[in-house]
Amino acid sequence: MMDSSNLDCPKQSVNALEWVEKGSYGESGAKYVPIFPEHILYRAQPNTIDSHVHRAFQEQEFHQPETFVALIPKGRVCGSNGFIITPDNKLIYDLSNWFNTPVEAHPILLQTQLPPNKHLEGSIAVLATAGWWNYYHWMFDALPRYEVLRRSGFRADKYIVSYCNLPFQTETLKILGIPREDMIVARDEFQLQADELIVPSFPSCLRKIPKWSCQFLRDLFLPHLDMNQRKKDLRIYVSRAKASFRKLENESLLEERLSSLGFETVYLETLPLLEQVSLFANADIVIAPHGAGLTNLVFCRPGTKVVELMGPKYINNVFWALSNQVDLDYTYLIGEGEEPPSDINPWDSGNSRANFTICPQKFKTVLQKIGLV
Repeated sequence: MMDSSNLDCPKQSVNALEWVEKGSYGESGAKYVPIFPEHILYRAQPNTIDSHVHRAFQEQEFHQPETFVALIPKGRVCGSNGFIITPDNKLIYDLSNWFNTPVEAHPILLQTQLPPNKHLEGSIAVLATAGWWNYYHWMFDALPRYEVLRRSGFRADKYIVSYCNLPFQTETLKILGIPREDMIVARDEFQLQADELIVPSFPSCLRKIPKWSCQFLRDLFLPHLDMNQRKKDLRIYVSRAKASFRKLENESLLEERLSSLGFETVYLETLPLLEQVSLFANADIVIAPHGAGLTNLVFCRPGTKVVELMGPKYINNVFWALSNQVDLDYTYLIGEGEEPPSDINPWDSGNSRANFTICPQKFKTVLQKIGLV
């Protein structure tokens, strides 16, 4: 790896197809390879005990853009989130995910200085993503990019990953089959330019999850389980008691009721990955406060009953989206208190860390609705 001079921050953005088709970098050998076509995602409305479905769950059709791989000669990747910069110093916006931020507010366009740039020979694939420290984003934004890359036919010498030795990262990369010596770890103070940068697009974004990425994760992890040892009538409650935020404040009261109905309380952060996969793959009913642990719903059998508990100040419908793609029987229950005004997205209110309580009577009604009492 050779040092290169510092390069200016990009001040313009472009999408990958536009940049390749315009030939912005002359005879560069840039390529754009479609993998999955654009399509419409359809969702059934969730179950609820309310008189009407909450506005966060009413939209039923979503546009899923084309999934592709871009080959960018002399391309650069910057920071732990894997932002992509062209050799003519433009941010490739659709390959530089930052939680659906508008182009003009993308953090790299607002920076005044980039980390020192280094050049690496060969073909380097980018699997880094924003939110890499979060189990959901790792599983649905990072890992499926490897499958997109595989389908493209491109071959990489090394892989850039956002990585900090979290147990789920170590376990999943081992199962994925990327040798440690083939990984380049993206950190905040990181910028690398490759002879060829190979960049798979993001298979999904929040609330938009294609079926193929769910099937990819199921095919990757479920074969590691002994499904002949399936537990019958397994009911699990996923606790957030060990979490540092978004806690269910009257959890002990609800947990006592669930225990009498045969539920097992689980703390996913204490379990190895494949134990988590096994729990959800065997579960008949899953009840949980909203949290990244519900990413494991992707491993449930079709028809599994799911009850998601959410506070009124942060209503995120991503696990309704996931439940639709793997055919789960999804119900939500919103806790007590005021909701954000109608002109503010309920998942973008700035209160994602707020604790909440659930009305015991409403909880009992939900249990009746799913046939437990």
